[in-house]
Amino acid sequence: MIALRNRTRRMLVMNLEHEVFCAAGTCACTPVWVVVTDQSPSGVRAQRAIEKEACASLTLLPRELRSGVSERVLGCREVKAALRAGRLEVLADTRPSSQSVTTEKEAAS
Repeated sequence: MIALRNRTRRMLVMNLEHEVFCAAGTCACTPVWVVVTDQSPSGVRAQRAIEKEACASLTLLPRELRSGVSERVLGCREVKAALRAGRLEVLADTRPSSQSVTTEKEAAS
C-alpha cells in the first residue's frame, strides 16, 4: 500500500483502466447498460442495449493525502501522467493495512 498526495490546488480525478488496475486482482469496475442504435445493411434501424464496464476512478481533493491506496494505481495512464507533471506525489503509507481504502467503489461498499 502507498499514500498519494495531490500537490495542486485543484481536484484530481483519474480513471483506473480495467486492463491495468483490475487485471492484477478483483475487478473494481461498475457494470452499466448503454443503448445503441444499429443500422442493418437493408437500412432498418434498431436499438439494442449492451452491457459495458465503467472503470473505477480515484478522486483527490486539493492538497489531499490519501493513505492505503493499492500500488496497482501506479500502472494506470492518468496516474502516470499526473506523476510526470508533478501534480501527484507518492509517499510511504503509514496507516495499518486494515484501514486501507483502494478505490471509491470499494470505500462505498
